[in-house]
Amino acid sequence: MRSIMKNEQEMVAAGASFFNVLSGAVFGGVIGGVTGLITAGPPGLLAGAAAGVYDGAASALVYEGAMGLTDL
Repeated sequence: MRSIMKNEQEMVAAGASFFNVLSGAVFGGVIGGVTGLITAGPPGLLAGAAAGVYDGAASALVYEGAMGLTDL
């Protein structure tokens, strides 16, 4: 019974980690796109959004990795 509960907790934690990375990427993309649009016009929208998605996802992955190390 304990192993089932532990597996469920790990699955919930993995889902939360995925959602954190996804929301970090979306948030970074929106902020980067708006900033790029203001700075460089329409071409800056795409470039800023792409850079924002990358930065948002990368920082969320680093955060999730650090939080995973605290579980050891």
